[in-house]
Amino acid sequence: MNNIKQIIEAIKKQDIQKLNEYKPSPEQECGCQKMKLIHLAASQSKVESLQYFVENFQNLEITDSIGRTPLHYAINYGLIDNAKLLIQKGANIEAQTLGGDTPLIKSALLKRKECYQYLISKGANKQHQNLIGQSAEQIQQYN
Repeated sequence: MNNIKQIIEAIKKQDIQKLNEYKPSPEQECGCQKMKLIHLAASQSKVESLQYFVENFQNLEITDSIGRTPLHYAINYGLIDNAKLLIQKGANIEAQTLGGDTPLIKSALLKRKECYQYLISKGANKQHQNLIGQSAEQIQQYN
């Protein structure tokens, strides 16, 4: 088993050669809240390490302890290229966290306007409400 610190460093440096060498599982935990390696890759500002996981492992619906998918992570960080890659490869744009937040609701809450518009253009449901009754459309109106 490879050292998780080396794998994390390879993801952060977008070192695909090292990732090919280590062959990490995207489902390997790497942080608090049961964050997986694919979540870390989705939260990086460049798309290469995410591309590695997307191309080598097809499960884009891996969740952390509160139900966030890689797409939630990309949206949380406002990384539109990562979000586009995930959606292009089949990520569920209506995936919900344990609190019922979809990527669209997260984009509205975090004022990620470019992500919000992109998700809308891909058919995301503006009317879906999370567990406290907020919809992306309502949140967007007040931001």
